[in-house]
Amino acid sequence: MQLSDSFWVGAVKTYQNIDWELLKTFRLSRTDPKTGRPYNQQDIARAIGKQQSYVSRLEKGDYRHPDNSVVEALASFFGLKPKDFVGYLQKRDRETNFIKDAKITYSDEPLPIPKFTQPYKARGMAYKDAILFDNADFVDRPPVLKNVEDAYAIVMPSHDMEPRYRQGDTLHVNPEISPERGDDVVIHLKFKNHTVCIIREVIFMENASADEEFEVPSYGVLSLAEKEKIVEAAYHWERHEDVEQIAKIREDGGTMFNYYGLMSSNADWFIEQNPE
Repeated sequence: MQLSDSFWVGAVKTYQNIDWELLKTFRLSRTDPKTGRPYNQQDIARAIGKQQSYVSRLEKGDYRHPDNSVVEALASFFGLKPKDFVGYLQKRDRETNFIKDAKITYSDEPLPIPKFTQPYKARGMAYKDAILFDNADFVDRPPVLKNVEDAYAIVMPSHDMEPRYRQGDTLHVNPEISPERGDDVVIHLKFKNHTVCIIREVIFMENASADEEFEVPSYGVLSLAEKEKIVEAAYHWERHEDVEQIAKIREDGGTMFNYYGLMSSNADWFIEQNPE
């Protein structure tokens, strides 16, 4: 079972609809004072703490909604405020003032989006809180998803993500947002002749590729109920090798992400792939 095409839920970013394909033009128009030459992708990658392949894909428009921290790091590198940096990368249509995007058809009335509600508890299914990605109803599209292709809504099928989401809550999904640790994700899984979904929090992110020049994102995920069980167990495992370290972390005011060994060994791991 693998993660398909990064469907992220509840992770709306501050910066939307930026034409990242203009980043290359902007980069080449700036000169590195140390070398006297325009900046290259590796310069940018070092500055923002990413790999060169990430910058390459960003300039190709593969990452349409990078995390706020990436936008802020890029702006800082070029000595600009985020809003000024973003302004350089936006192409606007003079008549409509919309940001141009050949993949988007703009309209005054947002089209409805599909809403998936049916729990899926078939025999042999590993997850008891799955939702069938079929037989959709349609609901009004929220303004934040007005021009987002393939947006949809999904109904929380269980209590496993409380208190963040209650059973029966409707979650609006933006499939264009790049994942970050701490985001909530809808993972699409193939089971028999169906596609089903589970909702989890991203706990870890790693590159599954042996070649550092290429990114093959892998994600370790847990439900909030699973995280709570791990934390509770840590208090009671008197002979667990991490108990003293966990106690020290708690005294120092650390977060649950410090429980790396416990979380990692209990997380479900998926490798991102494009849907067939």
